[in-house]
Amino acid sequence: MSARRSSSCCGCARCGRVDRAAARLFRESRELWVPSSSTIARVDARFLTPLEFHQQFVSRNCPVILTHAMHNWPAMKTWTSVHSLLLTNRIHPNTLVSVNCSPDGRADRVRRDLNLFVKPAKRSIPFSLFTRLVTAQSNHQHKPSYHAPKSNKDNTAAAVDGGGNDDGDADGDEEYGVVYMSEQDDVLRREFGELMEDVSEVGVARDVFGGRLDAVNLWIGSGAAESALHKDHYENIYCVLSGAKQFTLLPPCDAVFLREKRWKQGTYRFDRASRRWTVDVDEGDDEVPWVEEEVEEVEEAVGGRLIKVVVGRGEALYLPALWFHHVTHVEPTIAVNFWYDMDFNAPLYVLSKFLRNATRAESDASSPSPSSQSSSSSSFNSCQDEDDNDDGEHAAF
Repeated sequence: MSARRSSSCCGCARCGRVDRAAARLFRESRELWVPSSSTIARVDARFLTPLEFHQQFVSRNCPVILTHAMHNWPAMKTWTSVHSLLLTNRIHPNTLVSVNCSPDGRADRVRRDLNLFVKPAKRSIPFSLFTRLVTAQSNHQHKPSYHAPKSNKDNTAAAVDGGGNDDGDADGDEEYGVVYMSEQDDVLRREFGELMEDVSEVGVARDVFGGRLDAVNLWIGSGAAESALHKDHYENIYCVLSGAKQFTLLPPCDAVFLREKRWKQGTYRFDRASRRWTVDVDEGDDEVPWVEEEVEEVEEAVGGRLIKVVVGRGEALYLPALWFHHVTHVEPTIAVNFWYDMDFNAPLYVLSKFLRNATRAESDASSPSPSSQSSSSSSFNSCQDEDDNDDGEHAAF
């Protein structure tokens, strides 16, 4: 098992030491800290004190599944399916809801064939239409139509509007692709404030993280939608109200085995003239840091030793800050998550950035240099400049 380095690596003794140190880091992290798929703890939240939660899991940056975490939520009785939200009028059929659309449910991810980080098209549609689309996608395999991005020589992205056949006509469904309610901008409080009376913060998380709650998000999707491997700068309490999701997890120290780089961005768009999906390159020079590999590649690289856990109805996953995760639907799911700001004034953030940048530094050090007289101070300044450009990673997707 080797740390990820650039193709310019010379294979010298120093590079070999990095490889051995990375392999040892992987082995010892599993022996001393990181749970396996079979050993990740499931703890009854009704009998877990805030002190125990902090000592056993938060302070150790260790995930845990909390059972009975939402036993007193009204939502556990009324949010049993996407149809239940409609039938009980918790969300009015004509309420416009923000959804993300893509040809295959795999947006917010790197498309290496396009050398882009591709985002979903954002639409605003009636909740009744969203319900029907999710149900249809749950009942059969979605087969999207897609072609390569159009030539965009002036780098001007075409607008993605909210128009089209929003009246529920099945003939127009293809323009929505796979729909996924997955906005991450405090959408539950922002768009569905009346639903907040059905949920509440999980007690131990509220007491441990205090006033650091940044966002409460609502997730509704079918088995066709998934989230690519990524990390967030939040302490995450992910609560499943109906259905089930599988999380594939890697600890922050596994960053040495991943190729995380900055990518130009594009956005999916359904072209109504050709009845096909395309990708428009975004304007400007904004880039996003993201992991290049698909989760299947990572699993092969680490010998299959990924943590895979299914979170079912009535369970909440505590996902610590900076853990890499890939998420799929086991079945159609409704979930709510609470994002608490991570503590940036603690060692974890600084050390995680060091691990990522150290492999970059080793790549640079092992490459042929035009001059062997470069000073350590200039090398430090170079690394510092690169590090300063990573501010964009604070944005979570």
